[in-house]
Amino acid sequence: MIQYLVLLGAAVNLYGTVMYMRDILRGQTKPNLVSWVLWAAAPLIASAAAFSAGVQWAVLPTLRKAWKFPETESGIAYTTALFNMLTTLAALRIFSFSEVAFPIYNIAINIVISFAVYRKKLLGVATQV
Repeated sequence: MIQYLVLLGAAVNLYGTVMYMRDILRGQTKPNLVSWVLWAAAPLIASAAAFSAGVQWAVLPTLRKAWKFPETESGIAYTTALFNMLTTLAALRIFSFSEVAFPIYNIAINIVISFAVYRKKLLGVATQV
């Protein structure tokens, strides 16, 4: 039964991806090309390489942009990806480093980027026009 959490997480993540693509096509979201190219390549890299400096670097351009210009990012993409990783982690049956490291890494990234995108709303900070 717990394996269905992964399917639920994937469905929610698919929704977030569709919303992200919609926002890109509407011009509301402007993704960082460097990050997305590196993230697209990441699944092809071995698990050990996923934690090398090169792969960790992939998040920095997007994080920097999300912090400086949160209106150019679609927060739903990151919050649904966070949900997906949480359900993946919850569905694991073996809790070894090799099993939990990548989901935890993704959870941390998605929390940080989600906060960067939503921080002004969460903290009640007025946006500059």
